[in-house]
Amino acid sequence: MNYKRQADWPKVTPRDTIADMTAVSIGKDGYIYTLDRGGRSWKDRNAPTTLSSPVIKQWSAEGEQLAAFGSGLFVMPHGLCVDPDGAFWVADVGRHQVLKLDTTGTVLLVLGQERRPGSSADCFSLPTGVVVADNGCIFVTDGYGNARVMKFSADGTFIHQWGKRGSANGEFKLPHSVALDPVGNVVVADRENARVQMFDCAGRHLATWDNRELGKPFSVAASMTHLFIADCGFPNDRRAGLVIINRTSNEIVRFGEFGTAAGEMLGPHDIDWAADGSIYIADAAARLHKFRREE
Repeated sequence: MNYKRQADWPKVTPRDTIADMTAVSIGKDGYIYTLDRGGRSWKDRNAPTTLSSPVIKQWSAEGEQLAAFGSGLFVMPHGLCVDPDGAFWVADVGRHQVLKLDTTGTVLLVLGQERRPGSSADCFSLPTGVVVADNGCIFVTDGYGNARVMKFSADGTFIHQWGKRGSANGEFKLPHSVALDPVGNVVVADRENARVQMFDCAGRHLATWDNRELGKPFSVAASMTHLFIADCGFPNDRRAGLVIINRTSNEIVRFGEFGTAAGEMLGPHDIDWAADGSIYIADAAARLHKFRREE
């Protein structure tokens, strides 16, 4: 399996903006959607005001920015999911909430208590990621403050949770993102444990990948055969890139380099993969990367 970064992607024009990219999600419509911090620094994640700029961007597969929305809603947006029905879900660490939006930016559902962190079933503490299953069930990694995965029904009713702070299987040390594989298994980037864990939809542990070559998994996406990881490196390694694991053989391959030159990465923060095999990485250093598979 070989991947190469597409050098002429995206095609940013003077009217387009790319702030610090925190998340990327591929919609069923084939478009690429990104989430950014609107120019706000991480240290200002508890700012008293919402971001005035639109933080959700729509991109074509050719790299053209087509639309932008989501202004005036978020404090520190962190995770993004486009669900099977085309709705947008955003995990906001500043609001301590997860919001569901339609394509006009109208809020359809809110999970959590605004600016009230907690560990109860109706609260989050700095939630990091969200993903929605085909049956409407919602999974949230909660996240920086807590160390758990929470499951909700399609209408937002809490179902159950799993995980606590630790390093044993089923425990987390900063669950930084969450994804589903094609059959609905829940895959978690357990960032500070430098590993990826997989569970069934009821939270039963299925597998752990913890090879040092994973680096520090900030995000993960999963096909039936492979895991795709955005590696932001260990603190002193000065490395970043795309890591691909064969789920059967555990073979690991890496692509991409750490650096500031064109095409290099500084802070790969989120990852998703498209039906044509392309992989997209949101880079917190205000970059967006596309890797195309080469036969």
